[in-house]
Amino acid sequence: ADDAHCARSWVENRSTFRPRGRRALAWELRQKGIAADVAEMVAAWRSGYPDFATIRISYIPDKYIVELKSLKLYLNSFRDEHISHESSTNKIFDEIKDALKPRSLEVIGDFNERGNVKTIIKVTM
Repeated sequence: ADDAHCARSWVENRSTFRPRGRRALAWELRQKGIAADVAEMVAAWRSGYPDFATIRISYIPDKYIVELKSLKLYLNSFRDEHISHESSTNKIFDEIKDALKPRSLEVIGDFNERGNVKTIIKVTM
């Protein structure tokens, strides 16, 4: 079956359409998206003390997806950077957006308390 046939089938059977074979995984990813939680991301705050955060990344891919090990190594690279909560969350969002060009993307930085202030930063497209 070609793409035109799949599109016609979807229009005719909107609620029951499910592709088969190699298109099934791509269809599932585009419908449900990908979500990754990376706990204990460490970034050095401008004072030099470490800040811990959980980074939640949810996206609906277009052509590319990120390997989870590569994502973990990328987020661990923030360990030696002196960067604010807002800047780190925006930088993660921008670099994932540029690399993957997803259909939709949401990055949430849930930073642990520091001085009785808890920071949650949400960036969406």
